[in-house]
Amino acid sequence: MHLLPSLTVLATAFTALTSAVALPQSGSEVESRTYDDKSKCLCEDDANTLRDAYVRMISAWNIADAKYLTDDFKDTSGSINILIGKPLDGSVPTFATKQEFVDHMTVM
Repeated sequence: MHLLPSLTVLATAFTALTSAVALPQSGSEVESRTYDDKSKCLCEDDANTLRDAYVRMISAWNIADAKYLTDDFKDTSGSINILIGKPLDGSVPTFATKQEFVDHMTVM
C-alpha cells in the first residue's frame, strides 16, 4: 500500500518543519532587521524566502533547502512515531539529527 509512506512523508515534513525552519547562520541570503524598539524582524522578501522554502520542503523535497534547518535540528512527532513504531511519549525523537531527517527525506 502506497498511502502509508505518503502520509509518513507529509506528516514528517509538516511536523518537523513547522517547528524547525530557522534563519540560517550569518552570511546567508536571509537577514534580520533591527527596528526602533530593538526587536529583530524579517523583511517581507526574507519572510517570503522562508515561506517558499517551507512549502518546497513539505511538497517537493529539495536537498538545497536543508540549509534552512538549524544544525541542532531534532524532531519528535507522535503522529509519525505511531506510524513507524517508536514510543509516543516523546522519549525517542522521530529524527534525532538534521542529517537523519535529510537522509530520510532524500530517500523518500
